[in-house]
Amino acid sequence: CDCDQFGSATQQCDRTTGSCVCKVGIGGYHCNECARGYIGTAPDCRPCGECFENWDRILNELRDETKQVIEAASKIKQTGATGAYTREFEKMEKRLDEINQLLLNTTVSTHDLEGMEQLIEELRQNISKSSANLNMVEKFLDNTTQKIYLAKLALNASQIQATELKNSAKNLKDNATKLQEANVE
Repeated sequence: CDCDQFGSATQQCDRTTGSCVCKVGIGGYHCNECARGYIGTAPDCRPCGECFENWDRILNELRDETKQVIEAASKIKQTGATGAYTREFEKMEKRLDEINQLLLNTTVSTHDLEGMEQLIEELRQNISKSSANLNMVEKFLDNTTQKIYLAKLALNASQIQATELKNSAKNLKDNATKLQEANVE
């Protein structure tokens, strides 16, 4: 196992992964470094504090929001914009077939013509409603695409800031180590 005696909760390691079980605030495969959200040098790790917790919460919220938007977009992608209106389109196709059958019949009566006019008007109304619904779905898709893009930008900016924070923390750690070494001498 080679678990760090000061950072490890036990000298036993996970049989599957081989990683050690660490004390609170300690991390790493061998429990020999500070865990995420902690600063210092193992085993003397202390919480980074409220600033990190707030930043971490914001990153997690952005990550969750991005996942939700991507899931919503993939659901729309699976059914497609027209998939939501399949039943309406099937009804319209059935009505068109009825009209086609009436037109194919050479003996069209006045009653048949009136029925055809009524079917045509119903089709116009259905097409108008479906067109309006499709426009709404397209606007929703555009809005969702824009939200995904903005969420990706925000996530990217957050990742850059997280990297900068990590680098700053590393620099602070290095400076603290240098100061400790200077104090010892």
